[in-house]
Amino acid sequence: MGKRFLIILTFPFLAGCCVKYSFKKYPIDDKEFVKNYIKKEKLPEDVKKAILHGKIFAGFEKKLIRDLFGEPESKYISETELMEVWFYKDFYFGFDKDGKLVKYGKY
Repeated sequence: MGKRFLIILTFPFLAGCCVKYSFKKYPIDDKEFVKNYIKKEKLPEDVKKAILHGKIFAGFEKKLIRDLFGEPESKYISETELMEVWFYKDFYFGFDKDGKLVKYGKY
């Protein structure tokens, strides 16, 4: 009796410890989305190849970054308005006053 009671009592505690994590997916993580996106958008070949391989480089425009990663969680615009930084969960993108990507990284 005591053994059965202990097993029955332990099971709900163990079941409660199983946590399913969900990570936010970005559009660029969906290969089908990326293939369709580069077909419909008029982009230079080097940009298309970079996107297909999941690479980002300086010179990308804000629209392209927004299309590939969605809306940022927060934004920072410098007092001089010469720099804008978009923050996502694990990374950021920095743009110049013309909206071109100049810096990006993870934190």
